Amino acid sequence: MSRPDYLPSTRVETHAHVYETTRYSHRLYPTDDRATVRIDGEGGEITVYGHLADLTRLRDALVDVVAELAAARQNIAEQGTAAESAASTTPFPQSPGMPAWLPLCPKPGRKAPP
Repeated sequence: MSRPDYLPSTRVETHAHVYETTRYSHRLYPTDDRATVRIDGEGGEITVYGHLADLTRLRDALVDVVAELAAARQNIAEQGTAAESAASTTPFPQSPGMPAWLPLCPKPGRKAPP
Protein backbone atom coordinates (compact mmCIF):
# COMPACT_ATOMS: atom_id res chain seq x y z
CA MET A 1 0.00 0.00 0.00
CA SER A 2 1.47 3.34 -0.93
CA ARG A 3 0.80 6.48 1.05
CA PRO A 4 -2.08 8.49 -0.40
CA ASP A 5 -1.28 12.14 -1.12
CA TYR A 6 -3.84 13.37 1.40
CA LEU A 7 -2.05 11.68 4.34
CA PRO A 8 0.73 13.53 6.17
CA SER A 9 4.25 12.29 5.60
CA THR A 10 5.22 12.41 9.29
CA ARG A 11 6.80 9.19 10.55
CA VAL A 12 5.95 7.92 14.02
CA GLU A 13 7.58 4.90 15.63
CA THR A 14 5.57 2.79 18.06
CA HIS A 15 6.40 -0.35 20.02
CA ALA A 16 4.10 -2.86 21.64
CA HIS A 17 4.90 -5.65 24.05
CA VAL A 18 2.57 -8.61 23.69
CA TYR A 19 1.60 -10.51 26.83
CA GLU A 20 -0.94 -13.18 27.68
CA THR A 21 -3.33 -10.37 28.72
CA THR A 22 -3.08 -8.54 25.38
CA ARG A 23 -6.40 -8.39 23.55
CA TYR A 24 -6.86 -8.42 19.79
CA SER A 25 -9.82 -7.29 17.75
CA HIS A 26 -10.38 -6.52 14.12
CA ARG A 27 -12.71 -4.68 11.83
CA LEU A 28 -13.31 -5.56 8.19
CA TYR A 29 -13.84 -3.16 5.30
CA PRO A 30 -14.43 -5.66 2.47
CA THR A 31 -15.53 -3.11 -0.12
CA ASP A 32 -12.17 -1.33 0.37
CA ASP A 33 -10.19 -4.60 0.48
CA ARG A 34 -8.77 -3.65 3.86
CA ALA A 35 -9.07 -4.32 7.57
CA THR A 36 -7.81 -3.03 10.89
CA VAL A 37 -6.29 -5.10 13.68
CA ARG A 38 -6.26 -3.60 17.16
CA ILE A 39 -3.68 -4.64 19.75
CA ASP A 40 -5.04 -3.57 23.12
CA GLY A 41 -3.33 -3.70 26.49
CA GLU A 42 -3.11 -1.92 29.84
CA GLY A 43 -0.83 0.84 28.57
CA GLY A 44 -2.74 1.71 25.42
CA GLU A 45 -3.58 0.34 22.04
CA ILE A 46 -2.20 0.22 18.54
CA THR A 47 -4.32 -0.21 15.43
CA VAL A 48 -2.74 -1.64 12.30
CA TYR A 49 -4.44 -0.64 9.04
CA GLY A 50 -3.80 -2.58 5.86
CA HIS A 51 -5.07 -3.92 2.59
CA LEU A 52 -5.39 -7.68 2.21
CA ALA A 53 -2.01 -8.08 0.48
CA ASP A 54 -0.21 -6.04 3.16
CA LEU A 55 -1.90 -7.89 6.02
CA THR A 56 -0.95 -11.15 4.33
CA ARG A 57 2.70 -10.03 4.26
CA LEU A 58 2.49 -9.13 7.96
CA ARG A 59 0.98 -12.54 8.75
CA ASP A 60 3.74 -14.28 6.79
CA ALA A 61 6.43 -12.27 8.60
CA LEU A 62 4.97 -13.28 11.98
CA VAL A 63 4.79 -16.94 10.90
CA ASP A 64 8.48 -16.77 9.87
CA VAL A 65 9.51 -15.14 13.16
CA VAL A 66 7.64 -17.75 15.22
CA ALA A 67 9.24 -20.60 13.23
CA GLU A 68 12.75 -19.09 13.52
CA LEU A 69 12.36 -18.48 17.26
CA ALA A 70 11.08 -22.02 17.85
CA ALA A 71 14.02 -23.45 15.86
CA ALA A 72 16.53 -21.28 17.74
CA ARG A 73 15.08 -22.34 21.11
CA GLN A 74 15.22 -25.98 20.04
CA ASN A 75 18.84 -25.51 18.92
CA ILE A 76 19.75 -24.02 22.30
CA ALA A 77 18.04 -26.87 24.12
CA GLU A 78 19.83 -29.47 22.01
CA GLN A 79 23.26 -27.86 22.23
CA GLY A 80 23.02 -26.70 25.84
CA THR A 81 24.47 -23.29 24.92
CA ALA A 82 23.62 -19.96 26.47
CA ALA A 83 20.70 -18.08 24.95
CA GLU A 84 22.97 -15.11 24.24
CA SER A 85 25.06 -17.17 21.80
CA ALA A 86 22.02 -17.86 19.63
CA ALA A 87 20.73 -14.28 19.60
CA SER A 88 19.90 -12.86 16.21
CA THR A 89 22.46 -10.59 14.61
CA THR A 90 19.74 -8.54 12.93
CA PRO A 91 19.87 -5.12 14.60
CA PHE A 92 16.71 -3.56 15.96
CA PRO A 93 16.09 -0.34 14.00
CA GLN A 94 16.36 2.77 16.13
CA SER A 95 15.40 6.34 15.45
CA PRO A 96 18.11 8.99 15.84
CA GLY A 97 18.24 10.26 19.40
CA MET A 98 16.23 7.36 20.82
CA PRO A 99 17.87 5.85 23.93
CA ALA A 100 19.28 2.39 23.25
CA TRP A 101 17.14 0.82 25.98
CA LEU A 102 13.82 2.23 24.73
CA PRO A 103 12.93 -0.75 22.49
CA LEU A 104 13.52 -2.95 25.54
CA CYS A 105 10.77 -1.38 27.65
CA PRO A 106 10.09 -3.47 30.73
CA LYS A 107 6.94 -5.29 31.73
CA PRO A 108 4.45 -3.16 33.63
CA GLY A 109 5.66 -2.38 37.15
CA ARG A 110 9.36 -2.80 36.32
CA LYS A 111 11.85 -0.01 35.73
CA ALA A 112 13.74 0.43 32.47
CA PRO A 113 17.52 0.02 32.60
CA PRO A 114 19.51 3.25 33.08
